[in-house]
Amino acid sequence: VDASLLQEAVSLTDILVQKVPLWEMYCNKEQNAAMVSFLAMSADKNILHWADYDGKHTPLVDSWLDEEAISMTGLDTGWDEYWQAVREDAANYPGCEDYCRVVFAGGIPCAAICFGVFQNTLTVSEMVVNPAFRGLGIGTRMLSELVNMAKNFAFGSVNRLTAVVYPQNFGSQKAFRNAGFHLEGKTEDGVDFIYTYML
Repeated sequence: VDASLLQEAVSLTDILVQKVPLWEMYCNKEQNAAMVSFLAMSADKNILHWADYDGKHTPLVDSWLDEEAISMTGLDTGWDEYWQAVREDAANYPGCEDYCRVVFAGGIPCAAICFGVFQNTLTVSEMVVNPAFRGLGIGTRMLSELVNMAKNFAFGSVNRLTAVVYPQNFGSQKAFRNAGFHLEGKTEDGVDFIYTYML
């Protein structure tokens, strides 16, 4: 038996039983690209688990910010800096509640999302999908679950979900449409699209 194949099998087993923290594995994308691809394809994408984002997730989520993700989101300073800026900005809006989650499919980290609730509206401010999971419907599934969870925020007063999407971000536009959001119009500057879901 080839020793390298045996080691790869042992590594995969350790990951599947979660002896190795998944975010550590994903930080070395080049070394584990084939394994990440395999895990993404085999993960049950119908079972999502949402976890609070914290510092241990920073290297993982930042590793997803490739050139494509940055051009579609503007997250060129990193996810953690973005999340800190969101929380600081929330201080200007009394009553605003902000949330940041890492989403797992079948135990594998596949996406991160930030959203806020203010005056009965839940606004998706940012989301990024693990490159290995792009095009597999994770964005749609995540947004559909968020729609179903929306009534759990702000004492059940949320009646509208909204998001601003860059015009060149076709993947996100498709995910929002497939999750039942409708194109409401454009931002005041006439550039970006506003997607809305009414509860």
